[in-house]
Amino acid sequence: RAQQLLSLVSNPYSIDGHQLYCTVSAGITTFHSTKTTNIEVLRQADTALYRAKVGGKNNYVFYHPEMHAQVESVLEIERGLHEALKENQLELYYQPQVNEKHQIIGVEALIRWNHPEKGVLPPGVFMPIAEETGQILQIGNWIIERACFQYAEWKKQGVLPDTFCRVAINISPLQFSQDSFVEQVNSALKQAGISGKNIELEITENLLLENVEGSINKMEQLKENQLKISIDDFGTGYSSLKYLKHLAVDVLKIDRSFVTQLHLDESDQAIVDAIIMTAKRLNLDVIAEGVEDTDELSALKALGCHQFQGYLFDKPLPAEELVSRFKSNYYPLEEACNSTALRV
Repeated sequence: RAQQLLSLVSNPYSIDGHQLYCTVSAGITTFHSTKTTNIEVLRQADTALYRAKVGGKNNYVFYHPEMHAQVESVLEIERGLHEALKENQLELYYQPQVNEKHQIIGVEALIRWNHPEKGVLPPGVFMPIAEETGQILQIGNWIIERACFQYAEWKKQGVLPDTFCRVAINISPLQFSQDSFVEQVNSALKQAGISGKNIELEITENLLLENVEGSINKMEQLKENQLKISIDDFGTGYSSLKYLKHLAVDVLKIDRSFVTQLHLDESDQAIVDAIIMTAKRLNLDVIAEGVEDTDELSALKALGCHQFQGYLFDKPLPAEELVSRFKSNYYPLEEACNSTALRV
């Protein structure tokens, strides 16, 4: 019956000559005990409704007792994030990006939450919740400001190696969609006293395709301050190849799903080869993320990739720990990286 209700509601409505569509989500519970109060039943249904929305909406979910603990965990994180910014519990770590000589050419800024009880939490634990609740807007602005100030500080200290060219910052879809996004980025640059020349904004492939015209307009405005733009997780979303020539993109970032065990998978080799060749024809840089062993690095080099990021070189580090990396500016690896033969 729930599915019948969803199907019925999803039928188009004709209003003033326009076809309108509506979808609903439903949370369902049953009376498990005669001791269950009306309020408890409503809470259970509301919990199930929350899970239905998280699962993609236009769906129905039956309540199960274990859902309560899961929802409470989400609400705890949501409440905690409000305090995290106020109490300076958020921190940026930076993962080095290197060239084919294993010298540092940039870093990617990655957020961590120094939780007072749970220790250091990675972004996968709390950023999806921040995106869903809208908290990502405040947190995202903080990330941009903090990363710009950190680059300015490194520059002032004179610790950056000659090969260094960028600080990459992840931008969420909700953040990018805001009318004030460009103004906020420009304000962060101004406050830090830097141009956008060495700041790179990472946006996802699907984000661009949601509003191509709007994306083109914003990217052109960002370019006025010399900002670099990269497409993160390239190749994992809907094809954006036909839009690349219109977008002010500088870098394509090969997703780690294509890099893992690349030397053993001819299909992934073909995809990576196509991405690299496309980038070369369009005069774009390419960087591969998630590089974890020398076989993967060898395969990427054989395909013509010259920029890399991953645990093979370094994990994300606090800002102060990067100074020693900048000074040495070299990651010595066993050079098994020129012998792998690939069929593409």
